[in-house]
Amino acid sequence: VAIARADQSETELQRIRYYLDRSGMKSPFQGIVVEGERVELMGAPVNKGDILMKVADPREMYVKIKLDERDIDYAAVGAIGELRLLSQPDETHRFTVSGILPAAQVDPVEGNVFLIRARLDEAPEAWWRPGMSGTVEIEAGRRSIIGVMLHRTLDAIRMKFWI
Repeated sequence: VAIARADQSETELQRIRYYLDRSGMKSPFQGIVVEGERVELMGAPVNKGDILMKVADPREMYVKIKLDERDIDYAAVGAIGELRLLSQPDETHRFTVSGILPAAQVDPVEGNVFLIRARLDEAPEAWWRPGMSGTVEIEAGRRSIIGVMLHRTLDAIRMKFWI
């Protein structure tokens, strides 16, 4: 009986060692942890398949733009623009619009917005992090000054009076 229990304990120990060997976390690429805190995970119960951390590749950064639905007719794939980050507003970074999501998203603050994805024309700087915010200007081609200034006012009048 003692030998059988010893064999059972040895088998259980091998199973635990197997799970310990597989419990390490590795990212398939070198990057920045953007979600998940190691200290918070210590001792916390987890289930198989739970997302513990998210890692972003800083070389694959892109610009995600929320554009008000009133201005969607000004945006086009291939348009170029400039980005100013809030952390360094004196610097501009050029980008090219690579895609526009065809359906509007509801933003609780800004109302209906279209999501635009753009690729940076230069490599991201080392201090950039995913989730940073700023403002963008997208070139929309030549427009009359009066048309640009009165665009929203005329649209509001057309919506109100159905003209």
